[in-house]
Amino acid sequence: MDVQHRRSSVLVSAAGDLDEDAGEVLQRALDHVTMDEQDLLVDLHGVAAMDADGLPTSWTCTGAQRACT
Repeated sequence: MDVQHRRSSVLVSAAGDLDEDAGEVLQRALDHVTMDEQDLLVDLHGVAAMDADGLPTSWTCTGAQRACT
C-alpha cells in the first residue's frame, strides 16, 4: 500500500492481492485522511486479485467523517 499526499489530495495505491489482510491496511490508510484533503483517489490498477474481504466494509473515511465514493 502506497499513500502519497499532494497538496490537498491523497492518492492511495494498492498492488498485488487485495485480501482481508490488505483490506485492513487499506482501511487504516483511509482512516488517516483528514478534512484538509479535498480529493481522495484509490488506485487499484496494480491489484491482481481481490475478494470481498479485501474491501473496507464501509467506504467511510473515519478520519475525515465523510463518505469515500
